[in-house]
Amino acid sequence: MLLNLLKVGVKVGAIALVATQGFVAQPAFAGSPSAKAKAEGKLTPYQSRLVNRLKQCPDSAQPDALARSQFFRVASGKYIVQVMCMLGAYQGGYEYYLLTETAGKTQSKPLKLLKVWEDGGKKMRLEDNTLGGLPTYNAANRELTVFNKGRGLGDCGTFGRYKFENDRFVAKEIRAKSECDGKYIEPEQYKQVYP
Repeated sequence: MLLNLLKVGVKVGAIALVATQGFVAQPAFAGSPSAKAKAEGKLTPYQSRLVNRLKQCPDSAQPDALARSQFFRVASGKYIVQVMCMLGAYQGGYEYYLLTETAGKTQSKPLKLLKVWEDGGKKMRLEDNTLGGLPTYNAANRELTVFNKGRGLGDCGTFGRYKFENDRFVAKEIRAKSECDGKYIEPEQYKQVYP
């Protein structure tokens, strides 16, 4: 099931975000959303334009999904941008970028994602800046967790836990359950496949 999702362009699995080379200059960032916009989960007009410029979503991005993109402040003038490309029946497809505001300009670079899972007993790896699943970023402890369901029932998939350090996410654990057998266990209890 997981391999089939990869073949149709949905990147699945747990992640480790690794910064890449090559900043792309952008106009200055217009600051974080107002308290009202933040409470309503809305992007500022500038953030919306920035998300539209950043996105490289395969196929075409869903406008409603793009509006659910999020900015996470990690330092003064530095943000993780989680671009939501699409929302499926039970999870979304995302891209990740690091924005750095310096000298009146905002620079962006993709944050690469390492996905690790097992297929037929063989360990598989894929690295790019996309992610499928249910990600949660905890700003207080700078931790990203993600559960990627192999199917809607949630009885298989991948789970990852990562810490944001030195402008990248460092994998703390990646777990996978490739057998969609109707037996649900907590994703945190899946077999550890990384490190």
